[in-house]
Amino acid sequence: MAIKAPAFAKNAVPSLKGWHHPKTNELLKSTRHTQAQLDEFFGLILHDIMHDHPSPAPAVKNPATPPKPVTLSKSELGEMGWTVDQIMHDHPQPTPEDLAAMSKIELEELGREYGVELDRRLSKQKLLDQVATLVKR
Repeated sequence: MAIKAPAFAKNAVPSLKGWHHPKTNELLKSTRHTQAQLDEFFGLILHDIMHDHPSPAPAVKNPATPPKPVTLSKSELGEMGWTVDQIMHDHPQPTPEDLAAMSKIELEELGREYGVELDRRLSKQKLLDQVATLVKR
């Protein structure tokens, strides 16, 4: 037998314990419903779920790790059609003037590109000194 929401709350949602408010989940009317009644109310038919739909794929226990960076020699770059100058042109080193114009946040991000975590609590001048030594390497 199909279940119907109470007349005073037409948008109520059924559960095993009764009828609940859809937004606050407050119990509006205590009534026991069976799982079969709930399935019928929500339009679920167990037979369709079990036989018409394929079973879900198993969860991946070990997700794929990202590939490690590869270091290439000049000859390997040449085989790929690249030169060191082309790569350096795509990623030019900042000049001291460029560094001085950067904010502390930008300096921290640049440090991360070089594999170093900088402490923004330090003064900008100390950050500039640290980044300048990184860039010169």
